[in-house]
Amino acid sequence: MLRHWLSIGIAIAVIGIIAVLIVKARRDRWPVEEQAVNLAVGAEFSLPVRRDRILVKSYEFNRAGDTEGWELLTPEGPDLIETAGGMLNVQREGASRVEISNSIEIDATEVNLVELRVRKPVLKFSAAWRIGPAKWSPDFTGSRAISTEEWRTISIPVGQSKYWKGRIAALRIHLGASPAAREKEFQIDSIRLLRDENPSFTRRPERLGYAIADELQWVIPTEVPGKFQREVEIPKGARLSFSYGLSKQTWQSHRAEVMLQVSATTDRGESQPLASGRLQPKAMHGKWQWVKEVVNLEHLAGQRATLTFEASSADEKPAGLVLWGNPILEPSQTQSVKERPNIIVILIDALRPDHLGVYGYEQPTSPNLDELARESIVFENAFAQAQSTYVSVASLFTSLFPLEAKDEETGYHNLKQEVTTLAERLEDEGYVNSAFSTNYFIHWDYGFDRGFETFRCHHELPAKPLTQNVLRWLEDNPRRPFFVYLHFMDTHSPYTPPGEFRSRFLPADYHPTTPILFSGNAGLVKQKMEEGHEFNSQDRDYLKGLYDGEIASVDWNIGHMIERLRKMGLYDNTVIVVLADHGEEFWEHGSLEHGKQLYEELIRVPLIFKLPKSAGRAGERVSAAVQLVDVCPTLLELAGLPSPTGLRGESLLDVDPNENRWQYAEIPRMRALRGEGWKLIDKLPPAEDELYNLREDPAERRNLITEHPQIAAKMRSEMDRLVQTRGPALSAAQEREQIDPKTMERLRALGYIK
Repeated sequence: MLRHWLSIGIAIAVIGIIAVLIVKARRDRWPVEEQAVNLAVGAEFSLPVRRDRILVKSYEFNRAGDTEGWELLTPEGPDLIETAGGMLNVQREGASRVEISNSIEIDATEVNLVELRVRKPVLKFSAAWRIGPAKWSPDFTGSRAISTEEWRTISIPVGQSKYWKGRIAALRIHLGASPAAREKEFQIDSIRLLRDENPSFTRRPERLGYAIADELQWVIPTEVPGKFQREVEIPKGARLSFSYGLSKQTWQSHRAEVMLQVSATTDRGESQPLASGRLQPKAMHGKWQWVKEVVNLEHLAGQRATLTFEASSADEKPAGLVLWGNPILEPSQTQSVKERPNIIVILIDALRPDHLGVYGYEQPTSPNLDELARESIVFENAFAQAQSTYVSVASLFTSLFPLEAKDEETGYHNLKQEVTTLAERLEDEGYVNSAFSTNYFIHWDYGFDRGFETFRCHHELPAKPLTQNVLRWLEDNPRRPFFVYLHFMDTHSPYTPPGEFRSRFLPADYHPTTPILFSGNAGLVKQKMEEGHEFNSQDRDYLKGLYDGEIASVDWNIGHMIERLRKMGLYDNTVIVVLADHGEEFWEHGSLEHGKQLYEELIRVPLIFKLPKSAGRAGERVSAAVQLVDVCPTLLELAGLPSPTGLRGESLLDVDPNENRWQYAEIPRMRALRGEGWKLIDKLPPAEDELYNLREDPAERRNLITEHPQIAAKMRSEMDRLVQTRGPALSAAQEREQIDPKTMERLRALGYIK
């Protein structure tokens, strides 16, 4: 017995020593003096005193029968709008959304916030506005509101949109509800147009973010006049990089010149200027943007110094707010830093793998990706966790299933505060991270900025300027290993390929059955189809040809980026991952686009891993089924980091082709499981479940749910095992009280709720 306990004691001691050695090895590998320091993280400063919200216009609906100019717009939905009981009531008939509009005739500088006080079934909301007689802006989204019987104030910060400018002729408000909601009425107590004088900060633990011209940076705000100081030790070969800009309110209202200066005072009392600049709102001609500077501090190496960031106004009057963005003190690049791989994740929205040459497509849509694939590991059967962007990317970033990563309390678009993202894990190890998104749902408003030093969201920016932005950033940031997330939106409907790419894959002598096809808008085509219009094979080929043109355009830009990476000497030591958030339907199951089903064409995605040249893995193809939650642990392993416990994914660097790896996906009211040649789509009643034999029926045409109940039961049991440790699923939190007792029991049996 003594020998037994002695053995256990020795084993524990050995494990402890190994753990200490591992920690020490990591510290030795990446010592503190090799790490960059962002002075905005953990900085102590006083935020400006909050200013008032100024009411510009209010609609209170106190007079019965007077809608105060608000009218219905939704064509298929509501049939009544009226005021009664001091509120605006909007009846809907079968539709899950309403749109109301009003002429407002205001200048954009007068208003930057729309507030609604609502109750009943509102789950999401957005606004658009008209400039001139006909043109509407894209919808600008607010945070999601949970359905409740209590009155709730919801806000849409329209002033943050780049389209909110000039004269605003009319305002359109879109309210959405769950399709399952029993209530057939939206209730609005008031609609208020406000000018919020407070800066629109993004708040994260130990840091404060601010976005100028669609680019979020971590900032130190200072009043004008005012300054910020920080004592630092200057490392060998150091440089100081930073940006500066004015808050939007200051930029719009201030006319005097703002002068900025950065200086260093050594511990010997010697002071010297490092950089200076001027911001003149009048002279900037509408270019509200960050101004970027890089200062060489090598002459101060080894000294302690106080860095001072100071702003003053030419007229010596209070002039608003200056933002100092990402003031970063960087040492020279060391050998240990050079050895760490860079990472670029390229997500191409709504890209089907079977439209790429590397996956067998006959059309030459992807010569550059095909060439990249020859130097990569190609996963032939990869699957997303959902068929909507914000859910799928949440799983990609966290290696968690969608409803483990998404926040039901603050809104389904939002990442949970308690989950850790891939970018945060890499940031902790000294990586500099930057995101370039063109999908508004992949945005700091929903928490996707976490772990990124800079986050740009240029909504629907085409592939060419997006790629140019990435290359400019890479040219300015070569000192640290980097993680770049790049999100192309071109392949998402509407399909409008540029220039020569538009006609490259279109059928010859084509005569459309409806001019709507020329728009490339699959949503409008689907609406026409639902109205009974029949599309022939040439119509379908035309829409697919536009989609293929978008793929070719993105492919060309990826090829250009790879060429530049080679010239910069970055290609060989950079991991490049190409994937999609979901697929796209082209009539396979009677519809178009994505968002409502979990069929193969919607969840199957490309997955290409180009490893560092030293790995020697070029040209491999893996037929085993994998999923997007596997990407995060794979990248952590490539970066030399352990994979934390609790992740749903597994590293893809050593996939056993004989292992059955289940693939799981879910959306509200539906979940799916693939494995062992079968696929189960499990739905909430009254919808019917679906079971397919993928070996015999890969197109999912024959539902075998009644023929093979044992297989369906086994797969449901496996689903329950997969999700048993997690929180509430589906969108059930807000729908629960609308569901009958029988369905509630079914939900519990499925594991969706407790």
